[in-house]
Amino acid sequence: EPPADALRRALRGLRAEGSAVPGDVFYERLSLALRDYAAAATGVPARDRTTTEIERELRERGGVGGDAMEALTRALKRADLAKFAGRAGGWEEALAAIEEAERLPERLPAPDAAAAGQRAVVAAAAPPAAPGRGAEA
Repeated sequence: EPPADALRRALRGLRAEGSAVPGDVFYERLSLALRDYAAAATGVPARDRTTTEIERELRERGGVGGDAMEALTRALKRADLAKFAGRAGGWEEALAAIEEAERLPERLPAPDAAAAGQRAVVAAAAPPAAPGRGAEA
């Protein structure tokens, strides 16, 4: 399943469950969906990183535009506020968070699956790195 489709499916599920989902649970699920999408789009293992670590790693790697970086980190920080500071807000705020997350694939497109597969083939075919000049010198 393409990453954008998986994100949209998760967001549809959150929207369908509505305000019956407690705020902290809602934002935990939203955060996981965003992190999974970010991992697919950037290669950063986002589930294993804090929001700050994700932002730092993406800046160090480069290749992610400022608008995309801001959209992703804003959405993750909003979820963090709800999860860790107990500031979930109401259902209207949750809907706004879903709508913002729905726009993420436009700002941070995931690589085409065929292109990603081609990159993996090229990387696998690359010659091994030359050994260093440690004890041999």
